[in-house]
Amino acid sequence: MTAATLAPAVAPAGELDLETRMAMADAAMTVRLDEAALAHAVNTAHLDTPTVPHLPVDTQPAVEQTPVAALLQRARARILRDGWCRDAAHNSGGGMCLAEAIRAEARTHADEGEARLLLRRALGGGDPIPEQNRRLASTAHAAAVLAQAATSAADRGI
Repeated sequence: MTAATLAPAVAPAGELDLETRMAMADAAMTVRLDEAALAHAVNTAHLDTPTVPHLPVDTQPAVEQTPVAALLQRARARILRDGWCRDAAHNSGGGMCLAEAIRAEARTHADEGEARLLLRRALGGGDPIPEQNRRLASTAHAAAVLAQAATSAADRGI
């Protein structure tokens, strides 16, 4: 190999290299974006900002909010918001199994215990919650089971 093949390519005199052209294009685009943002701010300054009401994730009618029913509804909302996990307590996307969602939302150990008992009944009893969690078909199915348990908690007044 010769020294000419090892040396970096140099742009001929009068032409700009790629990095310089990219930096110039970036600077020009930044100026254009800043001007557009300023024009937008000036053109919309007289408009009132509408207040958008907060819409809850939960679209089912609220059950009477007893402590355990509220806990199960929060766990349901968490599953709908962050996702459900079938084979582990957590997944990398933030999803959780049913028992972990209850644990995350519980404020007291007593409420957590009651919620787990009602969840197990809503799942049909018998097998432990993790085994029954693996049998669920989807996030919607998991959310429906939590809603059923919340309704049961409200009916029992707990």
